[in-house]
Amino acid sequence: MARSRPRAFHLIAEQIRDEIVKGRRKPGDRLPPEQVLAEQFSVSRTGVREALRVLEFQGLIQVRHGYAGGVFVADRGLAPVLGALETSLHLGQVEVSELYEARVILEPTVARLAVERADERLVSRMVANVERAQAVIAAGSEAFAINLEFHAILAAAAGNRVVALVMRALVQMLENLDRQYPTNPTVSSRAVDDHVRIIAALRAGDGAQAEALMLEHMRELEGRFTRIQDEMRRRRAARPRHIRPWGGVRLGSDAATGEGA
Repeated sequence: MARSRPRAFHLIAEQIRDEIVKGRRKPGDRLPPEQVLAEQFSVSRTGVREALRVLEFQGLIQVRHGYAGGVFVADRGLAPVLGALETSLHLGQVEVSELYEARVILEPTVARLAVERADERLVSRMVANVERAQAVIAAGSEAFAINLEFHAILAAAAGNRVVALVMRALVQMLENLDRQYPTNPTVSSRAVDDHVRIIAALRAGDGAQAEALMLEHMRELEGRFTRIQDEMRRRRAARPRHIRPWGGVRLGSDAATGEGA
């Protein structure tokens, strides 16, 4: 039998995937808008969306919403960590409170290490991040995603790639949660003020102060994480308890006696 012709979105996905794998598109690069890709590949925007869904599922791209949003090439090392955490969270094997506790454990140390190891380029990125957040808040919007990016930059400044990878996964998870449980401009504004003080401690070379400021910043967020966890538990409790397996049989059951069904 003749092989069927690949659908347009498969060809688009394969070409973009090839560009990423061969390094022509780097982690963090923004892809062109849907309309530009549609014109480039001579397909409809629907075909482009399908291709992007495939690439997102494969962990090769990330779709970010809100201010400074778009479609970005994902950090390939991030996808497995992020996928495992998100699956565990939605199955109830990990709680939001544990994500918060992980940040309380990690981020004050990250801030102290950043004082010892950050170069001026990374500090400049933090300053630019704060300025972007301030502009968004001044326009009346919230800047939660931009503020989270500050923490990812800070983790990179700490100079430990394992910690930076874990922090990027946590930051991405929290950004995803914020889409479901939005914050407000007041929370964003207070966070930016904290970030300004942390940058001042970095520039002063005061590791102890940076560590203390970050711990204080984390403590201020505890209530928000508690509210998200309570809402997630309510939603989880409202789901159907169990869907009977097809044929009444599940893995590990005794087919002969019917036990375990």
